[in-house]
Amino acid sequence: MKLLRLLDRAPYYRLGGHRKITADVRVVAATNRNLKEEVSAGRFRKDLYHRLSQFELCVPPLRERPEDIVAMAKHFLAQGGSGFTFSPDALRALQSYSWPGNVRELQNVVGKIAVSATGTEIGVSEVREEITNAYANDGGQVESASCDTRLDSVGARMEAQTVEKVPEMTGSHRGQAAAQLGISRRTLSRKLREHGLSLARPAARVALGSLSDGQRQCFRAETKFPLSLVTAEGEELTCTAANLGAGGMAVEGLPIVLSYQSGLRVRFRIPNSEMSVEVLARLAWVGRDGRAGIAFTDVSPAVR
Repeated sequence: MKLLRLLDRAPYYRLGGHRKITADVRVVAATNRNLKEEVSAGRFRKDLYHRLSQFELCVPPLRERPEDIVAMAKHFLAQGGSGFTFSPDALRALQSYSWPGNVRELQNVVGKIAVSATGTEIGVSEVREEITNAYANDGGQVESASCDTRLDSVGARMEAQTVEKVPEMTGSHRGQAAAQLGISRRTLSRKLREHGLSLARPAARVALGSLSDGQRQCFRAETKFPLSLVTAEGEELTCTAANLGAGGMAVEGLPIVLSYQSGLRVRFRIPNSEMSVEVLARLAWVGRDGRAGIAFTDVSPAVR
């Protein structure tokens, strides 16, 4: 419940603190359980699951993507700086194993092989011996059949999902999308063609007035203009706006520390216009160096 409140940006007291703060974080969570089944069984909070599952990336186990084993094994072997290499048969042996411990098990096995290796090239016998000795109690067996190196269908779906989602998050900017995926623009173009996806930009930028009510509440435009805050006691404070949206604003240069949730009357003139604004608001958060967040509580339709 405490984690859920934190993700909902509810203010809290830090350990030993005397004023409430809010967290500005990005949460990356991982699990080896099916959370939808855990929610249905009542073993996981439904509301917390929806907070954590805004963007899901399903990573299949190594046994379902043997084409990744070779690259990972070579990477782990190179980390030791010993100059060892795997023979082709040794790589096929690594691919044929089921790897119930996934990436950590692969890294552990490669590390042990590198320590006990006697030559510059690691052969298939050394790989099979290490896997058999280390994991015989777990029922691990090395199959001699060659591995099918075609792209696993689950891995292909995961790749298509990722390639499709990242451009959406970067506003169809090809360079930014490629940077977030860690690939070149040329590789991104090839992946888009392979999965039948498009990265076309919208014909025109959408105006703020056409955003939905929910989008307007989240929208913040960076700006810089003076404004005044009138407290419930009638004291008028002068500060500077840092950003502005339909739901509230952030200010800086606040001369005094205000109480959390205290009522305010906000007065300012919209930049590049003759329109003066006066709205009722409350203090949503307080930061360092006179920074604070204000949530509007009463805004007329014309002002909005």
